Amino acid sequence: MRFSRKLLAQEKAFKFLRSSFASSQVAGTYLFVGRRGLGKKEIALLFAQSLVCENKLIFSECDCNTCRRIEKEIYPDVKWYGVDDNERSIKIDNIRSLQSEVMLRPLEGAKKVFIINKAERFTEEAANAFLKTLEEPPADTHIVLLVEDVFKLPATIVSRVVKLNLEPLAFDVLVDVIVEDLGISKNDAQFLAHLSQGSPGIAKEYYENDFCSFKNCLIDSIGDDKGCEFFLGVAKDGAEHIDKNLYITSVFMHDVLLAKSGVATELLVNQDRISAVMGYSRKMSMESIAQVLEVCEESRQAITKNANTKLLMARFASQWDFLTDGR
Repeated sequence: MRFSRKLLAQEKAFKFLRSSFASSQVAGTYLFVGRRGLGKKEIALLFAQSLVCENKLIFSECDCNTCRRIEKEIYPDVKWYGVDDNERSIKIDNIRSLQSEVMLRPLEGAKKVFIINKAERFTEEAANAFLKTLEEPPADTHIVLLVEDVFKLPATIVSRVVKLNLEPLAFDVLVDVIVEDLGISKNDAQFLAHLSQGSPGIAKEYYENDFCSFKNCLIDSIGDDKGCEFFLGVAKDGAEHIDKNLYITSVFMHDVLLAKSGVATELLVNQDRISAVMGYSRKMSMESIAQVLEVCEESRQAITKNANTKLLMARFASQWDFLTDGR
């Protein structure tokens, strides 16, 4: 497996895991915690490869048959659970399947590895069943849990595993990675780095979805006092698209708040729309800016609770018009 640039910030995790292998103190179950795009899956694969590598390499690039098959997810002793992003939960039937697999001997190597993606999606029944697996795991079995939000995982599980927190990339490092890997301007790279909060995976996803052009189109559309009209038009779109618009609006208004507070313009996110930021900062009061940010957040929260999006955006548009009228 070739080391992904996602892993540039994970040397602390690698150091701990390498020490565990060197001292023969590899734990039965690990919990890798970190936001999307930081390389949790990649480290889980490297962990599995290190356990059964034909060349006995530990967290190193290897091209042996076993490591290649693990990378392609076709090695029989490395099993994945929770990989279907469309599934909202990991159910007890999934854990029963895992438990039956745990009791079997490895088919090829000396170890079996079970990787559970998005383990925070355990149902209560599944979590309780999984606890039984943690109590007496076979010596030839290792389990890796991958989660974005550790607080969504039952404390009874967290207390029984070895937890490793994955670190975000430093801003300047991430900007350089984005420029080099994606071949875009430094200005666009800085915007993606701000939005992705240290996650190269999320930055790449935003780039592939043409996020920079999308946000500029939005900012241009709400200029010249046309925001109300724009947001009323957005109301007919799906919840995911509406949330995307609200997120970009909140980032833009945060820039407006910073500009109003006297923060240097080079520290703002929307470097290619500074004039729009300054325009809003001149005509709006601090109180109105803060209220817009609050309305953005409330509206995004309402979307997660399946609110009527047409009614929601109608209200948002009227509040936007009132709060940005230059009071």
